[in-house]
Amino acid sequence: MRRLSCRLFVLGAVLIAPAYVNPFGIVYAQTSDSAVSYFQRGNQKFVKKELNAAIEDYSAAIAFSPNFAAAYLNRGNAELEQGKFQEAIQDYNRVLDIDPDFADAYTGRSAAHCNQGDFDAAIADASKAIELDDRLAMAYNNRGNALNKKGDLEAAIADFTKAIELNPRLSLAFTSRAAARCAKGDFDGAIADCNRALAINSQDAKAYNTRGAARSCKHDVEGAVEDFNQAIHLAPTYANAWFNRGLFYREQGKPEAALADFDHVLSINPQYAKAYAQKGLIYLQQGKEADAEHNFAAALQIDAKLKEEIAKCRSKIVQPLARKQD
Repeated sequence: MRRLSCRLFVLGAVLIAPAYVNPFGIVYAQTSDSAVSYFQRGNQKFVKKELNAAIEDYSAAIAFSPNFAAAYLNRGNAELEQGKFQEAIQDYNRVLDIDPDFADAYTGRSAAHCNQGDFDAAIADASKAIELDDRLAMAYNNRGNALNKKGDLEAAIADFTKAIELNPRLSLAFTSRAAARCAKGDFDGAIADCNRALAINSQDAKAYNTRGAARSCKHDVEGAVEDFNQAIHLAPTYANAWFNRGLFYREQGKPEAALADFDHVLSINPQYAKAYAQKGLIYLQQGKEADAEHNFAAALQIDAKLKEEIAKCRSKIVQPLARKQD
């Protein structure tokens, strides 16, 4: 069996955690009592992950006090958690219209930009937040995520380490650093960081997912599948964990199990291009060329940047098959 390539794994978070929700908020003198009441109730619902209800309360607070910056901030945070990145950016922009020095708004907007693939804007916003308040652990974490996406692993790890220094209980900074270390080939370091994240938050599906990838690269078959299974158990709609387990099954010579997982990924997120690409590679290995081409075409229609990666993977499959036929 060929050695598993960790570059194929999807690591880290799809959603980057926003600025924290301050249960007291920033209440200006002109904010009405009704606005404050809705704002505080919204914070309680946010903490319980009742995001739609939280957004309704933040919107009510804004209706009573249209310049209530903290209500816009936390509504943006809730929208970010829901994956509504453009709506979140609009709310963070409104915060900064009211108060241009509101560091948490830059922190949250950096996360939204990163999730939209605008890594330079994400870095700029996180850097601005740090300029305004160099104690914001989340700003360092978010900048690290954007740097990681750009391939600057050393700088990313430095930012995650700074975030941990500022807040040793920030479990997602350990998870983020683990992803960067795994991408760098430091699998033992990645596993150690995931262990520390799980010691802080045993329900961290992303930590299990990343540790599973690192264990796969160390050929720890039982440990890897156990971690992917746990990530899926904790977060059944976490597409990355399903994808990584499918990739793991494919590398273990279990194509039908892999196809089932990739199909589940696409049921969660029909725009998950790499799942189509992996299905295409399995069908190609099985000699089902029409099915392979159909899935490759679907992948490239979603993400044309996968063309080179698919071509390289295809050549690794087609050449050995040709030699067998000869």
